[in-house]
Amino acid sequence: MADLAVHPVADLFPMLADDELRELADSIKEHGLDQPVVLDAEGRVLDGRNRLAACKLARVEPRFETYSGDDADDYALRSGIVRRHLSTGARAMIAAEAARLTGVTKSGQSRELEISRNRIAEAAIVLDWAPDFAPAVVAGAMPLSKAVEHARERKRESEALDAKM
Repeated sequence: MADLAVHPVADLFPMLADDELRELADSIKEHGLDQPVVLDAEGRVLDGRNRLAACKLARVEPRFETYSGDDADDYALRSGIVRRHLSTGARAMIAAEAARLTGVTKSGQSRELEISRNRIAEAAIVLDWAPDFAPAVVAGAMPLSKAVEHARERKRESEALDAKM
C-alpha cells in the first residue's frame, strides 16, 4: 500500500494517538472499513488519513472515492472539524491556519464552522506572534487562551524593542 500525498488543509488536523490508531485498525480488521478514504482530483487524501493508516496497520485494502465537488479546501476543513473531537481552541487554530492557506476570510469561516470570529482572530494572533504554540493548541495540550497570552506578551516585547530603536 503506497503512501499517498495529503491535501494541505487535511494535513492541519492531528493524527490519532498510537493507541487510538491501533483501536481503529482492530475495528477495521474485525468489521471492515465503514467509510472510504476521500481523495481530491490530484489523488491527495482529503479525508481519511487515520482510516488509511489504520488500514495499513490492519493489512486491509482501503476503499477510495474521489471528491467531485468544487471546493476541496472547504471539504477537507469541514470533514475534519465535524468528525474530530477537538476543543473549540483547536478548531479555531485549524480554521485560522486554513484561512491562511486558502485565503478564506475569518468571518466566512466563523459562520460556516460555527466558531466565533473572536476565537479565530485569537488563533491568528498566536500564528503571528507565537506559532510554536499552535501545535500544542491543536493537540489539546494547551488552551488557546494560554497561547494567546504568550503571543500578546511576545508582541508587547517586540513593540517595546521597536520603540527603543
